[in-house]
Parts: sequence; structure tokens; C-alpha cells
Amino acid sequence: MIKNSVNFIEKKSSFSSYIKINKFKYFVGTENTLSYEILARRKRIVIFATRKKILKKFDKFIDSELNFYWPGIMKETGKYWTHSLSKKKFEKVLDYLLLASDKEWQQELDKIDKNYKIDFDFNNLKFKTILQNN
Repeated sequence: MIKNSVNFIEKKSSFSSYIKINKFKYFVGTENTLSYEILARRKRIVIFATRKKILKKFDKFIDSELNFYWPGIMKETGKYWTHSLSKKKFEKVLDYLLLASDKEWQQELDKIDKNYKIDFDFNNLKFKTILQNN
């Protein structure tokens, strides 16, 4: 499905992944905290939230925490994520990643449920302010 080269980012230090985020335009990930960090930075990422379906074949008690944007409730497939194992769905979200305009991408990110949205706070200024005021 992928005709271009793919680079896997090797973790060399506690912050190396976050430093790499600033160097690339496109990302592919699963339902994990680094993927959510990429979304918080409003970068382009496709989320293949398929671990739950794959693992359920081996253990019927797999938790809902493996759903994309848990504890929020998201559809099976959206513009930039899918829980499906279908090649057609994979291609659809990858096409959106590459072909959507910057405006379309930002508008889609604005649709994330505000109760579960993660905002990027450079240098943790909000957190530091809370600590100073308490």
C-alpha cells in the first residue's frame, strides 16, 4: 500500500520522539499517547486503532481503553482514523492525510469532543501557573 519509504523513529532519549514530531509533516500511529501528542500539536496523523480487534481474537476481555480517543466515543472510522482492518479503510484515511488541505485538516481537528481534547501547552505553562497559585 505504501510506495514511499517509511522511517521508524528510534527512541534515543526521553524526549527524542517529541523532538522528531517537529521535523515531519505526516505520521502514522496507533491509539497511544504519542499519537495524541501529535494531534494536540495539530499535526497530520493517521490513527490505525486496530489493536483491540487484533487482540480480541486471542482474549475476549480486551478493554475499551484501546478505542481511539478513549474515554471519548468516536465512530468506527473517521477522516484520519479507523478501527477497521479493511485495506479500503486504510487507504481512505491515508488519502485524507495526504490530500486534505490544511484548512480541511484543521477543521476536522476542531470537531474533536471538547471534553476529551488535548491541547498542546508548550513548556507546560498552564500546569506551572497552577502550581505557582497553589
